[in-house]
Amino acid sequence: MALVPLIAMGWVALQAVGDHPAAAVCDSVADFATRELPGLNGELVLLSMAGFIGTLGSAIASPLVDTAGIDLSSIPAALLLVGVFWLVPITGQIGMNPILAVSLIGPLLPSPEVLGIAPVAMVSAITSDWALSGVTSPFTASVLLIAAYGNVSPALVAWRWNGGYVMTVGAVVSLLICALVTV
Repeated sequence: MALVPLIAMGWVALQAVGDHPAAAVCDSVADFATRELPGLNGELVLLSMAGFIGTLGSAIASPLVDTAGIDLSSIPAALLLVGVFWLVPITGQIGMNPILAVSLIGPLLPSPEVLGIAPVAMVSAITSDWALSGVTSPFTASVLLIAAYGNVSPALVAWRWNGGYVMTVGAVVSLLICALVTV
């Protein structure tokens, strides 16, 4: 992620080969900072608040789950992790940001040791569902940004442009999670 701005500046400079590359980069950066970035204030607030709300929500939900006697460790690990993997993109369809969903659901899960699995299996499930939700939910910042730049609806980006990708990758990653649990 840290290299993306450098790659973008290099791309702008390459497009201005006949002109003045340094001036093109400066103009592009200035335009982004003064015109585009201020127009994205809603998306930036969404990103920053999602983690805060999820962390606060999990702190409230954890004692409630314990009091209700819900024992997620009784569910087979593969089923639990594949379920969580698909749950996060589903929550994205109703407007829950993946940062919010993961920071809310993650702390409620039993530890990998309790489930008898390697930590890499749980981390893979959680990071994969986050990535999948990021491209399939019309409410995520990444989809909102692409839709804004393309002047199309977020639903078109999330479901039509990314739908086949999500189903294919989702099936493959579900199998991968099952394989990681059995290792």
